[in-house]
Amino acid sequence: MKLLIAVFLTVSMLTVIFSIAYAISPWEIEELPGKNAPNFTLRDLEGRDISLSDFHRKPVLLNFWATWCIPCRTEMPSMERLHREYKEKGLVILAVSVDRESAEKVKKFVKELSLTFPILLDPPGKTFRTYKVYAIPATFLINKYGIIVDKIIWEKDWASKESKELIDKMLRDK
Repeated sequence: MKLLIAVFLTVSMLTVIFSIAYAISPWEIEELPGKNAPNFTLRDLEGRDISLSDFHRKPVLLNFWATWCIPCRTEMPSMERLHREYKEKGLVILAVSVDRESAEKVKKFVKELSLTFPILLDPPGKTFRTYKVYAIPATFLINKYGIIVDKIIWEKDWASKESKELIDKMLRDK
């Protein structure tokens, strides 16, 4: 009887694990490039509502991150350098914090790293789930027509030559 219970529990546990793994599988995110970027409206650190659609006809680098995420912390300074170099060329950087703690913790992080691009708050994770993000940092490159042209999972040096070539290509996109 104990063996039967152990087998039942093991099979049940594996079923749950595989169901969760399938629900957040990395293959789902592959469906987004080439499709319209889902619109969203989130609050920024000053309490203003910001929507993706506010940046119609502008290329957007949409980044999902959290204050507790070490690779996110590593990536942010290069995003700031990219922002300073490319904001006049029309690139918009939107960084969506998925922190569930207070906005004050996010504000402290932003101040510490001297970030000047818009920081949006998604504590319930609704936008995070809409974009089928399964790991952070996760970045989506959205062209001026609102189409997701690329996605990058994990940290990236956004000030690198390779990254700038990617952004330049997106800016030239007709």
